[in-house]
Amino acid sequence: FRQYELSDADWARIELIMQWLKSFHPATTQMSTTKCPMLSSAHAIFHGLQESFQEDLAELPDSAPVKL
Repeated sequence: FRQYELSDADWARIELIMQWLKSFHPATTQMSTTKCPMLSSAHAIFHGLQESFQEDLAELPDSAPVKL
């Protein structure tokens, strides 16, 4: 079973991906609502996601692989 054991680097990547996916939860919830018009807020939600990812990418160390 050792062949399936994850390394510390694997766990760090998983943690990073989990953080990115968590950003989608509130955005998805907001965009899924049917009680208010979405076209006016979709741009703001998308822009918020972009800012969140830019901040996350800026925090990556220089040693981070180009492909995660």
